[in-house]
Amino acid sequence: MEFCPRIANELMLKEIKKGSSKNIVFSPLSINIALNMLAAGSIGDTLEYMLGLLGSKNADEINTKSSKMMAVAEGGGGGGGTGSSSKNASDGPILTMINGPWVDQCFPLVPTFKEEVLKGIFKCEANNVDFRTKVIFLSQISSPN
Repeated sequence: MEFCPRIANELMLKEIKKGSSKNIVFSPLSINIALNMLAAGSIGDTLEYMLGLLGSKNADEINTKSSKMMAVAEGGGGGGGTGSSSKNASDGPILTMINGPWVDQCFPLVPTFKEEVLKGIFKCEANNVDFRTKVIFLSQISSPN
C-alpha cells in the first residue's frame, strides 16, 4: 500500500500547483481499494504490472488483504452492500466506507468477478453507466440511495 499515499500526495501537489482554493481530500485507502479491484480483475501482463505496483506476490495475496481491510470497515464482518461501517464507537473512530466501481456499459464485467470479487471481497456492486451520456452519469452519482 506504500504506492497509494504517494499517489494521494502527487494528486494533492498538482492541485496546489494549480492554485486551487478548494478543500480537497484524497484517500490512500480508497486509492488502494480501487487498485486492488483492478488487479483482482486483471490477467497476464496487466496483472503482473499491478502486482509489482502494489507490492504483492499474487492475486490471492491482494484478495486476502482486501478481505481483511473490508472486515475492519465492517466492524469485523457481516453487513455488506455498497456501504460499510465499523459499529464499535467505543473502540475508536467510526469508519464509514462507500465503494464500488462505475463501469461503462460497453464493457460488461465477467459474472464471477462481480460475484466473487466485488460482492464477496469488496462488499459492493458495480454500476453500469453510459459514459457518453455524462449528464445521466453525474445525476446517478450525486443522488443519494
